[in-house]
Order: sequence, then C-alpha cells, then structure tokens
Amino acid sequence: PQGDSAGAEVTGKLEKLEKLWKDIEAGAAQRGQYLEEVLAKAKSFWSELDQCQKAVDDLRVRLETMEPATGQPVQLQAQQATMHDVNAEMGKTEPRIAALTQAGAELASIIPAEEKAVVDAQVGAVHQGWNTITRLFAEKNRDLVAAMDDAMAFHGDLQMLLGWLDGAEKHAAQLPIPEQLKIDDIPVLLDEIHKFKDEIDQ
Repeated sequence: PQGDSAGAEVTGKLEKLEKLWKDIEAGAAQRGQYLEEVLAKAKSFWSELDQCQKAVDDLRVRLETMEPATGQPVQLQAQQATMHDVNAEMGKTEPRIAALTQAGAELASIIPAEEKAVVDAQVGAVHQGWNTITRLFAEKNRDLVAAMDDAMAFHGDLQMLLGWLDGAEKHAAQLPIPEQLKIDDIPVLLDEIHKFKDEIDQ
C-alpha cells in the first residue's frame, strides 16, 4: 500500500538523519578532544617557557653583575659562595630547558606551520640565552679562581714580609747604642749596619 511505502521512506530518512547526527556528534567529540589536547600542550609549553625565561634572565643578571673583588679575600670567598649557588641553580634550570624543548616539539607537531615557527623561535631564544649563561659562568669562574690565587699569593707574601720585619726589628733592637761604643767597636758596628742595610735593600 502507498501508506506503508511512504512510512518506510520516512523511517529510512529518519534513520539516515539519526546516523548523520551521530556522525556529527562523533566528529564534534573528536574535534573537541583534539582541541583540548592542543590547549593542554599549549599551556604546558607556555608555562615551561615562562619559567625558563625567568630562570635564564635571573642567572644572566647575577653573572653579569659579578666582578671579582681583586685583593679582597673575604669578598672573594663570598663571591665563591655566590658562584656555588649559581651553579646549583644552573643544575635545576637545565632539566627545565630539556622539558621546554620536549613540550615545544609536542606542541609543534599538532599546530599549523606558522605557529610552529613561533614556538621554534621561542625555544631557540631560550637555548641561546642558556649558551650565554654557560659561557659567562665559565669566564667568571675562571676570573674568580685567578683573583683568589692572586689574593692568596699576596697574603703569603705579606705574611713573609711581616715575619721579616719582625726579625729585622729584633735585630735592630740588639745593635749597641753608638754613644756607649768604644772607638775600636765602631768598625764592627758599621759592618753590621751595612749588612743589615743590604738585607733591607734585597
């Protein structure tokens, strides 16, 4: 009958409509899942980037403003402690940069080419900053060690000089008073004075 045929046609169209709707829902769910994944990876990347940039900038400033306190052992020791702290911070920062690189690679794999270029540029800038820090650290550490060696050498020379002056003072105190000398003793005293002067000149 015509009614049955029309009913079957309507049923068929409804079934097709239902299937289409399910396909749309599945596609939307899949697209939503993809966008959530992109968003999560983007958040992870920008968070890592922010932390790395702050850490790199802080380390760079600390290293750039440090000049070895030449000839001042106490300040040099304080600077050595600062360098130790900087080295510890560098040890914490390096894994963060590795995490940033990984987060950038994961994000770049699911975004358009033009956005990938931005991500790559940001990661590259952090790596460049890190290379500057490692170079600065090596230079400042070398200069600090050299300044410490010079300070210790100066301290050693100063102690030797103070020891010699103490001995010279005792030697001078033991010389007889000229007014109390006999005429025959004067040549002996003059000879001792000449020897003492020669020691001072050396």
